[in-house]
Order: sequence, then structure tokens, then C-alpha cells
Amino acid sequence: MRPSVIVSDLDGTLLGPGGALSDGTLAAVSELAAHGIPFILATGRSFYECKFVLDAIPCCQEMIGAAGALLSDARSGQTLARDALPNELVVRVTEFILAEGHLAQLLQDRSCVEYDYLLVGRGALHPTMDWWLDLHELNSHRVPSLEGLDLSHTIRIGVVGGPGELEALTQRIETAFGEELVIRHWEAVSETESQPTYLLELFNRGVDKWGMIEHVLERDGLDPERVVTIGDGLNDIQMLDRAPLGIAMGQARTSVQAVANQVVGSNREDGFAQAIRTLLRS
Repeated sequence: MRPSVIVSDLDGTLLGPGGALSDGTLAAVSELAAHGIPFILATGRSFYECKFVLDAIPCCQEMIGAAGALLSDARSGQTLARDALPNELVVRVTEFILAEGHLAQLLQDRSCVEYDYLLVGRGALHPTMDWWLDLHELNSHRVPSLEGLDLSHTIRIGVVGGPGELEALTQRIETAFGEELVIRHWEAVSETESQPTYLLELFNRGVDKWGMIEHVLERDGLDPERVVTIGDGLNDIQMLDRAPLGIAMGQARTSVQAVANQVVGSNREDGFAQAIRTLLRS
């Protein structure tokens, strides 16, 4: 089967354990370009958080960001489609987080405002978040409250903490807002593996990578029966399950592998490149 489009996750899939693109991965992406097969990155990150990857794979013309809440031009970063959180929901959820004593981190649509993150509250900025902002040269704006702010470009609300620090908050948010939000609590990308950090991320209800893939398919008239998705994380489950061919990475959780059609090697074993080679030779 010649794929109509291949959509790949980033962390744990395209990137190796150290957060870098291997020679095998770069060669595989180049081979896709040589065959004229469209390639789309689908990640939990925003455009500027993965610009170093996009610069290395110029054949990728669009990216799905923020776990499906954004579709961006992979060259300019301009937003092409989005599913932002409603203003009143941003206010209610952020005030709830502040009342619990946490710092709320509101990811913004950078093509519409001058900063990537609106940091709300008086709580301390977690060292991992500080490192992340510096690593990707992201702009942030710190405010004590939401008073007088334009919240219409809020894509995701997040809270960062150490092991066990966010479990109670996650449960309370699920109770209070479970019918209005996509709620995900999982391990975040950290500076070192010896210092695990966890992320609670909140999206508008219905946001997932597959939903934005469907938007692209309909817009471009691509054959939905020949879509291939590759991933390893919890935010990849819908696209692995819904695509005609979903390929899970070898290190993915059992729950992720269970919805896929195929399982390849881990990202340490260049599983992405393995999957592409198999597809192009089938």
C-alpha cells in the first residue's frame, strides 16, 4: 500500500532517547520525500518547541501541535487551524489551579500573541519548566492573576510538578471539569532522566491528534483509507486506533500497543526508520 500521508509523533518516536534525530531517522524521512509521500509531524509540543526538528526535515510542510489543538505551517509557524479553550473555561480552570496553590501555565497561539506561555499565579516556576523555556528560547509573560487579560488564544493549560505532586490536583480537576476538558497527567520531557517531572495538561474537550488529521484529509482530498500513523504515547492512542495502519513503537505502553496494527522496534532501536523501510518496500 502506498500511503496517502504518514503522520508521526515526535518524542519517543521520531526522536531517540536523548531527544535527537538519528541518522537512520533522517534518512528515512528523506526517503519519504524522494517517494513524494506527504509527511506530517504530530506532537504535544508547539511550533517553537520543535523548531529544531522541523529545520532538519524540510519535507515536512505542516505540523499538528499541542496534541491536536493546533495545525501550523512547519516553515513559518503560522497557525492554519486550531481548537482553543473557551475564555470562560480558561478563567474557571485557572482560578481553580491557583486556589490549589499551583502556578498555571497557559500555552498561547504564538502566531497571535508575543509570548508562548502565560504564567499565572504566585507559585514557583518548576526548574524543569525554567529549563524548557531556556532550551527552546520561548517567550513567557508572568502575571499574578487573569485580570484584564485576553485569553482567547489559550490552547492548553498546564501544571508542572515532581513525582506525586499533581495526583490530588488531577483527581479534583477530573471531578470538577471532567466533562469539559481533555485531561492528561503523565511524565514530561526532563533535563535528566534521574529527575522525573510530571505534567498535567488540559485541552478543550474533543481535542486529539486524529481530529486534526481528519481536518487535513478532508481539506486536501487525501485518501483516508491509506493513512499511516506512528507513535508511542498516550496522546497517540486515537490516531493509532483510527488510522487504517497504526504503528506503535516498541517501548510504548501495553495500552498503546494494543490499539495499533503493528509494533516496531523502540526509538532506541530506530523503530521509526524500520517502519518506513518496511512501508516503502511493501
